[in-house]
Amino acid sequence: MARLRTVKENYYARIRHTGINEITIPLKTKMYKDALLRLKEVELYEPLIINGENIEFVWQSGAETEIKELSLESTKDEFIEWKRNEYLRPSTIKSYELALNHFISIIGKSKPIRGISNDDIQEFKKSCRENKYKVTTINIRLRSIKVFLNWLKNEKEWITNTIKVKQLNDGNAEPKYFPNVEFDKICKYLTPYLIKVAKFYLGTGCRLAEPFTAEIDGDWMTVTTETSKTHKSRDIELTPELKKTLIDMQNKTHLPSDVGGAPIRGTHAISYYSKSISDACKKAGLKGKSLHCLRHTFAVRRYLETKDIYGVAKELGHSNVTTSQIYTKFNRKKLTYHFPDLCK
Repeated sequence: MARLRTVKENYYARIRHTGINEITIPLKTKMYKDALLRLKEVELYEPLIINGENIEFVWQSGAETEIKELSLESTKDEFIEWKRNEYLRPSTIKSYELALNHFISIIGKSKPIRGISNDDIQEFKKSCRENKYKVTTINIRLRSIKVFLNWLKNEKEWITNTIKVKQLNDGNAEPKYFPNVEFDKICKYLTPYLIKVAKFYLGTGCRLAEPFTAEIDGDWMTVTTETSKTHKSRDIELTPELKKTLIDMQNKTHLPSDVGGAPIRGTHAISYYSKSISDACKKAGLKGKSLHCLRHTFAVRRYLETKDIYGVAKELGHSNVTTSQIYTKFNRKKLTYHFPDLCK
């Protein structure tokens, strides 16, 4: 049930749901009696408000109380702001924005979110194919749309239906990994400290920012749900060498200012590591390779060792094993040459 609250003498209706989330509605009055009357009207529409309906009350518009559907355009910005609070790189945020803007351009900015269906996903795919987008680009955007729809359903509870977002099949897709020879090449262009950093990513399969927001618990590194890209916590066992490197990395690095950090004299920004590895790849003549390829290398090596794609998916923190299937698409004969240390 809605409750009254005051902020600087102004009254608001406060609705709590799911035990944690709170919705605050301005009652546009400083008079207690008026606030009580308006609170009763809010209570009438409380179930609709909790389900995500945008209710415009008479005291807000001067007209009759009107129910407005939440649209794609009106929810997109809140989703993007939510993602900004997740320790993501600016390029990742930009990728979400591009995907949602593209989706909105196809199905319409005024489309009610509760009206989104599988047909809209198919229409989006059709438009992408007609405009000759690469399969990789389409799949990246489909992943972003899927995350957005899951947010609407699971985080905000604004929609109740499950919308299937199936990616296109790219039979030629293979993970970009570093064979042993290539890894040795890039190490020639790295400082001793950065070589240890590269070996850390190779040995843990972490995403770029995860080591700097993770918690150290004994010989384990914990990626928490708050800082995980997929909101799944996972524990990574560390060797003494990897643990020492992780401590050094955390001491030598400051978080971005938009996630509560601040530049500290003598420390690196997180982007320093991705840029350093990319520069080393270019100097070594390895086009299209980056720090993220160390995560792919970890996954390919682990699958080659264990033959267990479900275990690999868990180690990587993937929310769905289908995301990990790409690491099974390689020529085993070729890998025996790329990773002779694993094939002896």
